[in-house]
Amino acid sequence: MITKYPCCWLAIVLLLMGCNMPQAELTPTPLTTIEVDETAARAIPITPTPLPTPTLISPPLSVGDSFIPGLGNGGYDVTHYHLTLALDPGQWQIEGTAVITFQVTVDDLATLALDFVGFQIDQLLLDDVIVQSGRLPKKLTITPNQPLQFGTLHTLTVTYSGAPTQDPACCNHLLKYMGLQYPGDDTVFAANQPDGARYWFPANDHLEDKALFSFDLIVPNGYTAVANGKLLSETAGSSHTTFSWQHAHPMAPYLATVAVGRFVVVEQPAGEFTMRHYVLPELLPQFEEASANLPEALSFMAGHFGAYPFDSFGFVTVRLRSVSLETQTMALLSANTIDEQWLVHELSHMWFGNHVGLSSWGEMWRNEGFATWAEAFWLGRNDPALFDEQFINWQTNVDGRERGYSLANYPPSELLGFEQYYKGAQMVHALRQAMGDDAFFTGLRTYFTQYGRQTASDAAFQAVMEEAAEQSLQPVWDQWFTR
Repeated sequence: MITKYPCCWLAIVLLLMGCNMPQAELTPTPLTTIEVDETAARAIPITPTPLPTPTLISPPLSVGDSFIPGLGNGGYDVTHYHLTLALDPGQWQIEGTAVITFQVTVDDLATLALDFVGFQIDQLLLDDVIVQSGRLPKKLTITPNQPLQFGTLHTLTVTYSGAPTQDPACCNHLLKYMGLQYPGDDTVFAANQPDGARYWFPANDHLEDKALFSFDLIVPNGYTAVANGKLLSETAGSSHTTFSWQHAHPMAPYLATVAVGRFVVVEQPAGEFTMRHYVLPELLPQFEEASANLPEALSFMAGHFGAYPFDSFGFVTVRLRSVSLETQTMALLSANTIDEQWLVHELSHMWFGNHVGLSSWGEMWRNEGFATWAEAFWLGRNDPALFDEQFINWQTNVDGRERGYSLANYPPSELLGFEQYYKGAQMVHALRQAMGDDAFFTGLRTYFTQYGRQTASDAAFQAVMEEAAEQSLQPVWDQWFTR
């Protein structure tokens, strides 16, 4: 995520927290520098998801989120994005083609909309046929030649080019704008959370519309291009190289990522798969030290939260300050956040926020509170006495705030603010105390099993934890959602 506090951008001085659960001693696996070399794999099969009873909406331009109105669109469900992007760190423009497979979820869909800002539309095809399109503020609209019928599967191909638009970020005060970043240091990378995806590819940018992703990234020779999932192939031409990536797990658009730079590739065995990291050369010694215990941390979390939910993981580094993002399976790490606590924070987001997403941006505490708590849970795993000390420090920091918000009521400018991290971590701690460890971790594993690859609301999470606890947990919610 993106924020000024640990995780996404959280500049936190993290204190340790204890844990009474016995842990096995694991020996960290040493890092090995390698060259990129993978073979191509088959394409992702696209299986339409079961559809609810159709509902007529006219026009289905926006489903929105009460926290960020207008973001997201109704009338269809995206099953797959294939993005072909030509990116050059030396040129502030892109050429792109987005092939979007979607299923219609209403009767007689006469107009559909995508979240998309800027760029020239060079060609737009619906099922290989030219159709009319239009532009609304931050939307691309498409008018099919005939209304689309409920349950049908279609392919929309949008070819576009130009320089990315740089609008002020709606809910972020660290970066001046969202979307593709060109810092002028021989790199390019994406910063999406919460609404930056629409600034570099057309999307149904809603938390609840998860889809599969694949990428063909075309960059000048000498550069490496990174995206979510697994690298399938690297094809060099006379002047450019194409990196093909595939992520075969559902993902919300804000978690999609691309990064281009002159990276060193580092691998770490981690059980059933190998972590692959992309590190700027001058940051390599620092990264190797910070990530030495990363395989053990992944095993530790899997033992408490349930099996790691994906088949790949890695970090890609950038030369910015306090900007880290839990982009799914390929987390972005800024130069001054390369230490063990930050890496563990972002790793925990693969469960909290990626595997199970939020139903609304207004529920951010479940992502950042758990990730902040997970840092302390990991670092204090061998010293339970530090648990109370950590909680007291959190409480002191929260109580010392002159201005504060409850976890249920804060403005968009505070989406990635102090409360979501510190107060959210306090709520997690209070929940664990109220339930006891057995019920608490049983509840978390049930939550990930029941809602994995989907999204869940605060109410759904509370119901799962109450079932595990065999008691009402409303007093915990009342305490932290009202103070």
